[in-house]
Amino acid sequence: MRHERKCARFKVAALAATLALMLAACGGGAASPTPTATASNSPSATATSEPATSPPATTAPPVEPTPSVDPVIEQATADILVTYQAWWDARVRYMTDPTNEPPELSYNSQDKALGGVRDAADRYAFNGIVFSGTPVISPEVSDVSFVANGSATIRDCVDVTNWQPVYAATGGSAAAPDQPTRMVSISTAFVHDGRWVIGDTTVYRESSC
Repeated sequence: MRHERKCARFKVAALAATLALMLAACGGGAASPTPTATASNSPSATATSEPATSPPATTAPPVEPTPSVDPVIEQATADILVTYQAWWDARVRYMTDPTNEPPELSYNSQDKALGGVRDAADRYAFNGIVFSGTPVISPEVSDVSFVANGSATIRDCVDVTNWQPVYAATGGSAAAPDQPTRMVSISTAFVHDGRWVIGDTTVYRESSC
């Protein structure tokens, strides 16, 4: 009888131990450590990315059209400047030797632009005066017209700093005192015998430039 009670207690203890082992091996899951998520630098697969936004479109300012130049006016302007330069070159040569008029003077000028230079050359020759050096000119042509004989205006800033009258015999200065060295000159041009010539010229000595 005592032996049977011992066996019964042993069976109960063995059963309890067996249940304990089963619970330890597969029970609950709470006893098992839960894996922890590790931080990652990669963006979450579930995160929604904002769409890239483009900068607002800008409207370029309107481009002002470049004024077109009439090719006929452009060519006339170029021809007038060539004539004006040739007229000045002839004047400079004439004033270097006032007794010898270059043929280019009458070819490139008429009226006052021709007669005025001739009168000045006569006065200088009479007084034994010649000019030394070369002037600097900066002509600009405007108001070109083809009405009648055509016309144009040439505005110039004449610099005579290095173009001065001297006495041929001595080389001494013949310039009047306090004369300006830069002055405004206004000339006109017109068409004569199919070419542009200088017709009139006025020097404004009181207007510096």
